Amino acid sequence: MTARSTRFIQLGREDVAAGTATAATTVWAGEANKFENLAVQVFPKEDVGRLSPLGRSYVPKVGGQLTPPPCPATFEQIVHIFEAGIETDTPAAEGSGYIYEYNLPTTAANTIKTYTIEAGDATQCDEVEYCFVSQFKLAGTADTALTMQPTWIGRQLTDATKTAAQVVPAVRETIMAGKGAVYIDATFGSLGATAVASTIIGFSMDVSTGLTPHFTNDNGQLYFTDVNQNGATATIDLTMEYNATALAEEAAYLAGTGRFLRIQFNGSALGTTGATYTTKALRIDCYGKWESFSQLDESPEGNDILTGKFRILDDGTNLFCNFYVCNNLAAVP
Repeated sequence: MTARSTRFIQLGREDVAAGTATAATTVWAGEANKFENLAVQVFPKEDVGRLSPLGRSYVPKVGGQLTPPPCPATFEQIVHIFEAGIETDTPAAEGSGYIYEYNLPTTAANTIKTYTIEAGDATQCDEVEYCFVSQFKLAGTADTALTMQPTWIGRQLTDATKTAAQVVPAVRETIMAGKGAVYIDATFGSLGATAVASTIIGFSMDVSTGLTPHFTNDNGQLYFTDVNQNGATATIDLTMEYNATALAEEAAYLAGTGRFLRIQFNGSALGTTGATYTTKALRIDCYGKWESFSQLDESPEGNDILTGKFRILDDGTNLFCNFYVCNNLAAVP
């Protein structure tokens, strides 16, 4: 019998080469789960003069998938999701902090950082190399922390021994959904100019990174050779008070009018103010159009509310979807 509290997920960045397993260097600060084994077990049909099936089977490919439960997002650890799902980045100094920038691909594939992940409990540990993020979700309401949930795909499950002496990062500040600000504008030049006030009460973003495992016949292995980039897609659900702002966005939906959206969550103050940020921050800039609006619902306070689904699109010139993280770390932990 093993206590649930002994579960863990540990991450190691594959700095030597993608697919070259590396020891863990940090602990994922959230609830843990084990890898789902994606090995395909095939039981072929055989007509051999018997009514009962014989014991033949084979495995044509292997892999692993890990989707931990949603956990409170932090300015420090969210970059792991972006590094493995969007692109790897070298941060730029911003006062006493650092800015990381992650842009969903438009005309060419980005270079990502792959990870070796250890997951298990006190009984058993699986190690999976060449892990990347195939999709992720961010969500929060006005009275909660923002949550993050990645889905990792990796090459193969190997029984391993947990890398010892890893500790939960000491620096990790939770991103509070209530400290968000939303801006909706009609042009790229005015992006971030028009703040929405007393309207947004819920936020949820789903991103499919477009990254998929690429299997070939010349790899000499049952696991995938490398990773394909087939184009990212993303949507944002905003739950709004049913007021003049919501009415204006419904009108934009009916007219098929494109909107430039900025969502920014601020944290504690930087020791030294930067040119763009005075605090830690997570910022999302994107272009798109409203895809749908729900029927009226009711808030806990008894107000009329509705939810709009925003489909993120490429405006063809300036913007698709960019993520910015400002924290105090000079390098990804």
